[in-house]
Amino acid sequence: MPYVVLYDKERSDSEKEMQELVRGVADQAREKKRDVCGNESKLENDKEQGEEYQVFRKRKKKEWNTRDEKA
Repeated sequence: MPYVVLYDKERSDSEKEMQELVRGVADQAREKKRDVCGNESKLENDKEQGEEYQVFRKRKKKEWNTRDEKA
């Protein structure tokens, strides 16, 4: 039994454009070491802020864990 595939040229072109746009944004983000939303990557922030920031995060993590245990 033969069948017909409908092909929407405009839609496929716009999908290709969208994929290229997304790839472009992702490439730019990688170059700038940011995530796709424009936020700096967390690993870079941790490295830049150094040991002081790591100590702060550990203290906060302990607070969150004790709060969860109480709940």
